[in-house]
Amino acid sequence: RRSSDLIFDLTDGTITFNYQDVADLTDMEANYQTAPVPASVGMENLNGNIGIQIATALPADNSCVQFYLPTVPLIEVLDVRPDWNNNTANGGFFVLKNTFGDLITGVKNSGSLAVTDDVEVEATVFYAAGGIFDSYETSITGGLAVGEVKEANLGVFPAVQEGTYILSSQTNLAGDINPSNDDTDTEMVVVDSTATGEMTLSYVVEDGGVPAISVSWTGADLFDDGSGIFIDLPFAFEVLAAEYFVVNPAGETTITTGFRSQILNNDGQNGSVGTVLGSKDVAVEEITPNGWHRVDFDEPILVEDGSFYTSWMMGGTGISLAASDVAPYSRRTYEILGNAWSSYREAASRDLYIRVIGRKVSTNG
Repeated sequence: RRSSDLIFDLTDGTITFNYQDVADLTDMEANYQTAPVPASVGMENLNGNIGIQIATALPADNSCVQFYLPTVPLIEVLDVRPDWNNNTANGGFFVLKNTFGDLITGVKNSGSLAVTDDVEVEATVFYAAGGIFDSYETSITGGLAVGEVKEANLGVFPAVQEGTYILSSQTNLAGDINPSNDDTDTEMVVVDSTATGEMTLSYVVEDGGVPAISVSWTGADLFDDGSGIFIDLPFAFEVLAAEYFVVNPAGETTITTGFRSQILNNDGQNGSVGTVLGSKDVAVEEITPNGWHRVDFDEPILVEDGSFYTSWMMGGTGISLAASDVAPYSRRTYEILGNAWSSYREAASRDLYIRVIGRKVSTNG
């Protein structure tokens, strides 16, 4: 098909195929033209033994096909999976050095059949650079109703060494129809304060040379478009500065516009970001191309619950932000278009070169 898109709607579970400009059979390759069923519309599982076929003819231009959940399940599907690790967003998280916290996996029954047996849960903590830090195992007892999520406490993680780790959890249940979703990985970063009390928060693993990947948006103007990350700390935090690895736009030899740095509270409604707590503009003449640029805010920004966003907003199209495709990935990245935030389209396979510098603070008395 041509000029089409696919929409997954989490609110009602529907899947919609939209077709705008559909190719004629004569435009297809010869092997398609001579096939018994040259074109079909439908979907099937990984094994190809369960599926729904809608049509064996090409859909019309400007049409759509929607799949929806039946009121009563038509087949019995046994499918249990680890839904998240340590936070329901399954996003990267930070741990303070020399603390000891529990590792938690949310195990979900994603099938249409109630689970009555115990579910084995295993997990391994890897160093991002390679090698195993520790292994864990436990089980979910008492079964799982359809759609139910139960928390499995894997055990204590001793954060004795700074660095980036991968928490990889796995479920084991006899008869599970979809083993491809039986494991999930989550980024875990252990941080510590320097002698001055400052700490640096970043999801990017490597930090050397000029990254080959960058992010920018066509038509960016007047700080309406950019990128951002979300940080959720288990303690109050005072933001002092933000750092961004700014690079030349693709095909350009210089940076021709500045950017805006912002810290935003996590107090938005309906999943949106919150109010701006601090903002500072950086003029193009202040920027060193192809390197980290630190933005010190005029006043420290206190985030009492430790949960906040930071954004990098383009002054125009003449600047880009570096990105990394080295695992693990935080899934805490956002793209901002017209001041509207949405999950970064490459969130599952990239992180942004953004760092936040600040210090842990006490809010007692």
